[in-house]
Amino acid sequence: MNRRRALSREEILRMLDLDDPVEHDSDISFSPEETSSESEEETVPVPRPVVARSITSRQTLRGRGGSARRTSRNRIGARGRGSTDDNNGWLEPPNPFGLISEEDIPTYTGVSGMKVPLPTDRTPLGYFTLFVDNVVIDRFVLETNKFAKQVKEHLPDFYYLKRWNCDTGTDSTEMRKLIGILMAMGVVSKPTERSYWSTNSIMETPFFKKVMPRDRFLALFTFWHLNDNEEAPLPGSPDYDKLYKIQPFFSHLQERFSSVYYPEENMAVDESVMPWRGRVAWRQFIANKPCRYGMKLYFLCESSSGYIVKMKMYTGKDGNKREVDHGPNVVKALTEDYRNKGHTIFTDSFFTSSDLVTYMQENGTSYVGTVLKHRRGNPTDISSKDMKVAKGKTVVRQKNNVVAVRYNDRKDFMLLSSKFTAEPVDTGKTVRLTREQRQRGEEARNAVKPMLVHEYNKSMNGVDHFDQHLSYYSFNRKTVKWWKRAATHLLHMAVVQAMILFNKYEDKPKPQADFVLDLVMQLTNCGVVERQDPADPHAERQDGEILAGDDEGQGNDEAAAGEVEAAAGGVEAEEPPQKRMRVKPMDFERLSHADNPHRLVPNPPTAKRMRAVRNCECCTIASGKKQTYIRRVQTSYMCKACKVPLCPDPCFSIYHSTKDYKREMRRYYSIIGEEE
Repeated sequence: MNRRRALSREEILRMLDLDDPVEHDSDISFSPEETSSESEEETVPVPRPVVARSITSRQTLRGRGGSARRTSRNRIGARGRGSTDDNNGWLEPPNPFGLISEEDIPTYTGVSGMKVPLPTDRTPLGYFTLFVDNVVIDRFVLETNKFAKQVKEHLPDFYYLKRWNCDTGTDSTEMRKLIGILMAMGVVSKPTERSYWSTNSIMETPFFKKVMPRDRFLALFTFWHLNDNEEAPLPGSPDYDKLYKIQPFFSHLQERFSSVYYPEENMAVDESVMPWRGRVAWRQFIANKPCRYGMKLYFLCESSSGYIVKMKMYTGKDGNKREVDHGPNVVKALTEDYRNKGHTIFTDSFFTSSDLVTYMQENGTSYVGTVLKHRRGNPTDISSKDMKVAKGKTVVRQKNNVVAVRYNDRKDFMLLSSKFTAEPVDTGKTVRLTREQRQRGEEARNAVKPMLVHEYNKSMNGVDHFDQHLSYYSFNRKTVKWWKRAATHLLHMAVVQAMILFNKYEDKPKPQADFVLDLVMQLTNCGVVERQDPADPHAERQDGEILAGDDEGQGNDEAAAGEVEAAAGGVEAEEPPQKRMRVKPMDFERLSHADNPHRLVPNPPTAKRMRAVRNCECCTIASGKKQTYIRRVQTSYMCKACKVPLCPDPCFSIYHSTKDYKREMRRYYSIIGEEE
């Protein structure tokens, strides 16, 4: 067994960085016997514990197997990266709760509210078109027709794709119906897409058949596209964009969200997850989110309503570069247009750092947020893991006008604030008493919390409110294309944004289900329903066509005549066929003169008349449940675009220029009667 030799005097002095042995005789002394000869010098017995505690060189740290290195890391982690012995500049405040001067708090100078005029059509569709307008719909139509021409020859010969005509393609009306059907699928839940057109008596939903045939929907959703594939930049090129597939639509919504509405003073920044378990390079896993797998979005939203004013999608890090201060950089990018206006930003610990709070304060913006204890720049004394804080107690440190508070409620956490202090305030909520407290006769009391904790709890849940609305009636369809999931998710976001503004500015707010249903009915032109005469073969509904008006009296007379003839001949009268429902055009198509040119044409011939006459939509005025006619005028003309029977004058002009044309016709005839 080999024994280690003792350290010589020179070795000890060299390791202690001592050059002159005489100078340090008072610290380390040696006996005369130890210096008598060279052989004796090599065997000087030095107490090992004393030397080990005094040595801090790298050689000794390596010799101890790295245990000292681990201790050093733990000590640095407790103080915070880049910490110094002066507590990173944090001091005890003048009072126990911190002191922030009101003169140093930025004053809110923004004007919250609509930045554009309210829609003339104060309906769900009017608010929805603030974000998804004709520009977006026309872009969808253009890229869908273009993509169908590019890939139809190369796709498998599915039966529902055979009928697609690349020359005609689709149009804006059909594209709106596609969006309406997708929304309706979020309200009516069924196992597969084909189930919505099922004829099974249990699963049948007639609405989808009336709006669009099944094969047409499948073909249209297959060819649905948002951008041109042939112009996509290749990976590695300077202008390569990972979001190229959805970039036009994503950029349009970003611009409209911020240009339609200006938020209130308090805003929140948080992350949201777009559900997706398929293949995409930037798919994320966030354990504490309702949808743990998906594509991550960053939102800047109004705290009170949850309205999104700015958003950003995370697409992974840039190459192999290490991301530094990713959270603070996200906050700076989202709040760029709202600095120096006195806003207050609330965030969680993923984004907050002391440098960010100082940066926002210098740019005229207050900041409140939780922070991780080991973040760089935190006060080292109160961020230590060894420090214990009693429940309900606070420990405060302050640097300039920024307050750092460590607070223990249900768990121990830390916050930074440049606006609110730790002064206790009454939250207005009652603390629940335990059984032992009730038995002792204690009375219920209101919960008291530090001011910055109370304000944080009130204003941080804006994104959570928006995510809650997104979880209801989601019309995301099963697909292997990530960009289609992203596109339907963005459409759903536009619906929620429209609902928030509708409920804010309309006298009668609507629940989300009613808002979505009304929007679906308007997008698919199914707002007004009437009866149709089945005897008219030319009134049969074609795929994707809105039915015209009909002469109800004529159909009833012919049916009655058939019953009389059958009874006279001794033949049992057949049951008259059931009347089918027909749909009239909605206001936005009736009053629009851009896509559908309105002009008068003769009514199509019927089986018995070459030039059929029908009840004029404007002149014919009925009342009561049995539709007793107060005035009934028949005409042989109809509008070609609307397919509604109308008199040439004045009905044609009133119908296409007045929203409530029935009321206008009553007023018109009352004036005519007075003149007569």
